[in-house]
Amino acid sequence: MTRKGVSAARDSNLPGGTWKTVFRRLVPVEWRRRVRLAVREGPVRAIDLAADIRETLVRPRFPLPPPRLRRRVGGTSARRAFERIGLSAAEETRRALERSGVDAIQLERWLDFGCGSGRMARHVAAWPFVRELWGVDVDGEAIDWMRRHCPGHWSSIDPSPPTALASEFFDAAYAISVFTHLDEPAGNAWLAEIHRVLKPGGLLIASTSAPDTS
Repeated sequence: MTRKGVSAARDSNLPGGTWKTVFRRLVPVEWRRRVRLAVREGPVRAIDLAADIRETLVRPRFPLPPPRLRRRVGGTSARRAFERIGLSAAEETRRALERSGVDAIQLERWLDFGCGSGRMARHVAAWPFVRELWGVDVDGEAIDWMRRHCPGHWSSIDPSPPTALASEFFDAAYAISVFTHLDEPAGNAWLAEIHRVLKPGGLLIASTSAPDTS
C-alpha cells in the first residue's frame, strides 16, 4: 500500500468518515455560522469602513444604515450593493409611474410599504413632487433607526393588518419586493389594507412574482 493509500485508510477511520464531519460534530452550529459570516463579510467591512466612519461625522440627510441592517435587507452589508439596488428599484418605480399616465404633481403624500431601513426611500425622497414620505415595516429595529436618522414618518407594524394609518390618507404607495414574500391570503389582506389607506383613485405600484412562478 502506498503512503497515500495509508493516509486515506486512516482518514476513513475517523468518526463520521471525514474531518468535515468531525468539525461539524465538535463545533456548535452558531459558531460555524459566525465563522462563515466573518469570512464572507470581513473583506466587505474592510472596504466600507472608511465610508461608514465618514458618514457618522458628516451626517447626510439620508445616511446609509449600519452594516447589520444593510445585510438584513440584501444578504450583504456592502454599501455599493445597498445603494445600487435601492436606486435601481426607485428608477423602475419611477418608470412605472410614468407609464401609468397619472400626473405625478398630484401625488404629494407617499407610502413606502415595507420600507426596511430606507434602501428605496432615500432615493424616492429626492423626487421633486414628493412632499411627504411615510414608511411602514415589521422590522422594528430598522424603523427605530429610520426615526433617528432619516426625515419622514416611519412606523412599525404587525405582520398582519390592520395598521394604525388613517383611511384615504395617501396619494400613492409602492411595495417593492414585499408581495413576492407573502402567500396569497396574506397578500390579499395587505392589498385590502393598502386600498383602505389610499385616497379614492390613489396609485399603488408593486412588484409581483411572474405568472409562471409557483
